Amino acid sequence: MKRANALSLLAVTALLVPAVAMAQIGPGMETSDRGTVTGAPAPAHFAGYATFDLTTGQTSYSMTKPTPLAAVDIYNNIGNAPIAGLASTDLASIFGDQVTTTGTGTLDELELVVYNAAGGPVMTTNIFISFYDAVTLAPLGSIGGGLDFTPLGGLPAGSFVYVQGTGLAGAGVNLSTTNLIVTQQLQPITSASTSLGTVLVSAPPALGTSLPSVYIDSSTFGPAGFYTLNGIDEADLGYRLAILEPTPAKQSTWGGVKGTYRGQ
Repeated sequence: MKRANALSLLAVTALLVPAVAMAQIGPGMETSDRGTVTGAPAPAHFAGYATFDLTTGQTSYSMTKPTPLAAVDIYNNIGNAPIAGLASTDLASIFGDQVTTTGTGTLDELELVVYNAAGGPVMTTNIFISFYDAVTLAPLGSIGGGLDFTPLGGLPAGSFVYVQGTGLAGAGVNLSTTNLIVTQQLQPITSASTSLGTVLVSAPPALGTSLPSVYIDSSTFGPAGFYTLNGIDEADLGYRLAILEPTPAKQSTWGGVKGTYRGQ
């Protein structure tokens, strides 16, 4: 399957509709039928939170939002209301967004949304999240992990789940710029789904900013690039990015310093 190892900055426009998407693939080029794309009102069924820890390789589930650990948020719109599903019958599709964060550092936690739009349940899947410098397109690193939904009886069609990754600092992903492109891709292992993707959330982000368009690399949309979705002024994917909390410099009181002085 294709992997998110290269990006194109081709700007295109797509209709967000439940059936056939019409994509304008560049200036002077004709609008053409690009296939079946799932675009729908906000998914009706919220399936909870899945947390995977890169250190232990374990996944846990909860219907309530887990308490974030000691990390510093630099981008966050994950609490914004879902407004539409974005999915494709091309199960190897890559979705992403360009975001501006409030800081730089080593990635320690992230959150995103996984959406099973149609067909049967997703039992197990691998998820890959990649980061790029939005100006140079240089890759900044990737995170990968497995998600096992069998304890839930699978992720049902029409359902979405918030996925939280913790203990990510060991992967050494250095978000060295505040201008990022974030992409996500699923590679189903055990799944009866016929359409997978993510969820668009309401603007603006609570922390940071985002472009109005979204990155899509999918055979059902057309060429890889940034798509503006008709009917949605700002199409933001749900993301939270957090970096390691800086270690404070050791401080000493004047009395402590004076106590170490020895006269000659």
